[in-house]
Amino acid sequence: MKIPPFRLQAPLRYRSHQRDLVRGFLAEALAELNRCQLEVERLERDKELALEDLVQATRPGSLNVDHAVTQRIHIGQLKSMILDAERRVHLAEDQVDLCRRALVLADQKVKSLENLEEQDRIAFIQKQEQKESREREDNWLSINAFQR
Repeated sequence: MKIPPFRLQAPLRYRSHQRDLVRGFLAEALAELNRCQLEVERLERDKELALEDLVQATRPGSLNVDHAVTQRIHIGQLKSMILDAERRVHLAEDQVDLCRRALVLADQKVKSLENLEEQDRIAFIQKQEQKESREREDNWLSINAFQR
């Protein structure tokens, strides 16, 4: 008994392809989020090093005014860069959230078509079994009708 092809095979392939694309978008969004978080961490480390350097430049006995002013400006720039990087982290988090919701929706669409495919397969098998059962009954009746 050969099961016929699923009547909605083309939409199922299309939905599966869409789901795969959304998975790719999610992977890209997660990678971007990771890059942004690493950038924030790097900038925070740079700021800490600059603060330590500023403390060294302003300690009693070795005051270097030009270097201290340069470090203060650099620390201000780093703070601005950190705020910008944190903003990019929030945008990346929003993108990841959006991709996750889209993936859930795409997965639901694929699963609904897969459920329809399974129902069609089960219905076909049941119909075939009923047909075979009727044929066996007809054969049995025809054999027994001759014996009477």
